[in-house]
Amino acid sequence: RVMINLHSNSADFSGNDVPLHMSIRFDEGKIVMNSFSNGEWGKEERKSCPIKKGEPFDIRIRAHDKHFQVMIDQKEFRDFEHRLPLLSISHLSIDGDLYLNHVHWGGKYY
Repeated sequence: RVMINLHSNSADFSGNDVPLHMSIRFDEGKIVMNSFSNGEWGKEERKSCPIKKGEPFDIRIRAHDKHFQVMIDQKEFRDFEHRLPLLSISHLSIDGDLYLNHVHWGGKYY
């Protein structure tokens, strides 16, 4: 599994909000998206995973006014509506069994 999280206040799960949690679950063949707020997980949104285990992939997350747009290998994957204020995001964490080549954080997309 590989997890990408956009956190509020710190890059851990010590009770702080997580406006976007993205879990790539190769064992299930799914990508699960969710948020964590006020000590509780929200409703999971699941979709089939287009990424093959062991192959390189490119994920881009763009923050729009009302949703995140997720692109995988330069193709639209899914939108995830904001459940928490976009301005609350302060940290990024990436965890799991992967070789990370590049991270770009910055800019604003409209």
